[in-house]
Amino acid sequence: MARGATMTSLQRTQISDLPIELIRLVFLWARSVSWKASNASPLPSQVLLTHVSRQWRTIAINTASLWTSIDIHKAWHVKGILDAHLARSEPHPLDISLRWDHVVEKIAACSHRWNTFRGYFSGWSSLGLFVEHIDAPRLKHLYLSADYPYDGGITIAAPHLSHLELTGVPLSLILGPLPDLRTCTIDTDDYYGPIDLVKLGSLFSSSPQLTELSIAYEALPFDLAAAGPVHIPSLTSLRLAAHEDEDLQSMCTALSVPALETLKLSGFDRGLLECFIDFIDTPEHALQIYPILRSLYLIDTRLTMEVMAVLPHITHVILDNADDECLTALRIDRQPPRYRGPLWPHLHSITASSVRVTYDNDLRAVVTSRTAAGCPLHSVSISSSGPWQLDTDLIPWLREHVASVSIDHVFSENI
Repeated sequence: MARGATMTSLQRTQISDLPIELIRLVFLWARSVSWKASNASPLPSQVLLTHVSRQWRTIAINTASLWTSIDIHKAWHVKGILDAHLARSEPHPLDISLRWDHVVEKIAACSHRWNTFRGYFSGWSSLGLFVEHIDAPRLKHLYLSADYPYDGGITIAAPHLSHLELTGVPLSLILGPLPDLRTCTIDTDDYYGPIDLVKLGSLFSSSPQLTELSIAYEALPFDLAAAGPVHIPSLTSLRLAAHEDEDLQSMCTALSVPALETLKLSGFDRGLLECFIDFIDTPEHALQIYPILRSLYLIDTRLTMEVMAVLPHITHVILDNADDECLTALRIDRQPPRYRGPLWPHLHSITASSVRVTYDNDLRAVVTSRTAAGCPLHSVSISSSGPWQLDTDLIPWLREHVASVSIDHVFSENI
């Protein structure tokens, strides 16, 4: 008995000595695993996870910070789980991920505690049936996504929002001003008609800290005639994605971004690239509209010499899902005489991510040709998401010819 009592005392001491952060990590792990299995057999919830022992449960229930992350999905069949989270997390801010609209009313009722809210819906009509307006005075991160168009009239007031991401959801539901907004993603389609530039301009004019904007639009152009360009003087990073030439032309024309440092072109086919080149027209015009642009980020988009010619001051290029033809464009020895000098003479850094093909020799040729032309590279970074094998001699060769070389850990066997 004495030995048993000693063991029990030891076990309790060990549990009570556990850092709260360690218990929190266990809870977060259970939540993530439960979500991954939500389409199969539901795993024990975070509430049931507290039933390890009486001591563990006491610590867990009385530690409010363990209950602030709430991930609601269709595996939540146990009634009262949400109530337990809401009660035990008081009065802390909440990080909510909602994939099940049966509890929309209850979640909306605690919007004054939202810190992060991620809402994923098949259609927004269900949300509009329960809620007309949401006040979220503490909300900093908002992600809303809908598979089908939204017909409701809900509005959201979140004056301290710092990150906004809307997919398939109209911009009109967000009420300004947003003085703390730093990053914004808008991805919509033609269901809602042209993007309201007056609304866009009103939001962004009240967002002096906005530095990153990603905007994608399908089928209908901006209504430029009604509003004119949207001026965003603080913006340093812009991602553009379009489906039609006229959409791209409208987006480029509508946005005035004099402080832009990084331009991202996503999913541009040959037609869109030609449209973009036509918009830029000349290097002089490029300097006028993007006076300090130095970084070009191409996502599923081919780098061409024509693009390089109209954006001559690029110093850093990022190629995501690149092929060997992108590297060929960077070879000065392959550039036609009509360009009258090397393209991108100030280029010093190349980043290639999601590499799927072998272009060891092309990379060597780029480094060699630019060094020979007096335009050496200072940094090369490569990562891969596929079974791409490096030539075992390439890494030491790169390190001999380039000051900074970074290779993704996928290739650690070759390093």
